[in-house]
Amino acid sequence: MNSEDENQILLVNNTSKLTANICFINSSIQLLKKTGFVKYILLNRSKLEEDMTVCNALVNLFTLGSSPEKSAGLIRVLVAEKSKKAYFNNQTQQDAEEFLRSLIDVISLELKDDVEFISVKNQHWGEERIRKVFLDNLPVGSSLQCNQFPSSRDEEFLFLKLIIPRLSTSINLTTLIKSHYSSSSTCLWMKCSNWCPHEKCPQTGFCNRKAISKTQLRTVPEYLLISLLRFGESMLENKVNTLVELEEKVVLPEGSVYKLVSTICHVGPSLNSGHYVNYCRRSTGHWWLQDDNLASKTSFEQVVKSSTYIILLEKKTKITWMLRTHFFWSSQLIHKI
Repeated sequence: MNSEDENQILLVNNTSKLTANICFINSSIQLLKKTGFVKYILLNRSKLEEDMTVCNALVNLFTLGSSPEKSAGLIRVLVAEKSKKAYFNNQTQQDAEEFLRSLIDVISLELKDDVEFISVKNQHWGEERIRKVFLDNLPVGSSLQCNQFPSSRDEEFLFLKLIIPRLSTSINLTTLIKSHYSSSSTCLWMKCSNWCPHEKCPQTGFCNRKAISKTQLRTVPEYLLISLLRFGESMLENKVNTLVELEEKVVLPEGSVYKLVSTICHVGPSLNSGHYVNYCRRSTGHWWLQDDNLASKTSFEQVVKSSTYIILLEKKTKITWMLRTHFFWSSQLIHKI
C-alpha cells in the first residue's frame, strides 16, 4: 500500500470517532484533496501560520500519525465558525456542495496574502460570457437600428452548474455539457426596455423580434468543478434521479481535455437527508470508494452507476484546431414579459 492510500484510510478511520451526519464533511474533504488547494497547502505546510487553523487541520488530517482530534470533526467546527454558518456544526445533514464551497472560501481567506496561492486559486475558476442577441441579425445578433446588443455580461464560476433532464434512461456527462452550450429550439419575444443596457435606444416596448441568450466559455480552469442540479429550489420538488454516465476523459466544446479524478455521490431524497460518499481516482489509476469509516478499492463501472452530484475534472491537454475554428454557445429562452 502506498502512502497516499494509507493517508486516505487514516482519514476515514478517524472520522468513525465523530458524531452522526458527518458524511457530507468526509466526501467534501476527500474530493478537495485532489484539487490544487490541498496540493498547495501540503507542499507549503512549513509556511503556514498558527492562525491558519483550517489549513493546518488539513495538513494534520492528511499526514501520517495524525491524532483523532486532528480530524474532519475539527474542520467542521472551524468552517462553521469562520464562514458564520453555524448549521454546519449542528449535527444535521447538510449540502456537500455548500460545505465544499465554504471550505474553499475559508482556505482562500486564510491564504489571501500569499501571492503564490492566488495563482493556484485562479486555476479553479472559469468564466462564461452571456450575451443576448437578436435572431434576425445572426450571427452578429446586434440591433439593426442602433447596432447595440441587448445585453452582455461576463460571469466567473467555481462550479459549472448543469441541468439534468428527468429521464427514465441515462444520459452521459458530455451530452449534458454540450446541451449547456447548444441552441434552444424555441424563443419568445423580448421586451427591449428590460434588456438593453445602453441609453438613447430608439425603440420602446416590445421589439417584435425574437431573441436568444448565448453563453460562450471564455476561460477554462485547470480544475473543473461541476455541480449536477439534482435538487430544486423548493423542498417540495423531487430530486432528479436520472443516471448521469461519466467518462474518464471529457472534452469540452472548445477543445480542452480533462480527466475525471473524483466525484461526490448522494443517495437519498433531498439535500438534507440521505448519505454522501466519495469516489476518488488514485495515482495508480485505481478507483477508491470512501464511505465514512470504510475505504475500499472499486471499479470505474461502479462509479458510473452511482448517483453523482459533484464532479472534479483535471485538465490534460488542448485540442488547438477546435479552439481556432469553433465557438460554442448555448441558447436559452428569454421569457415574455
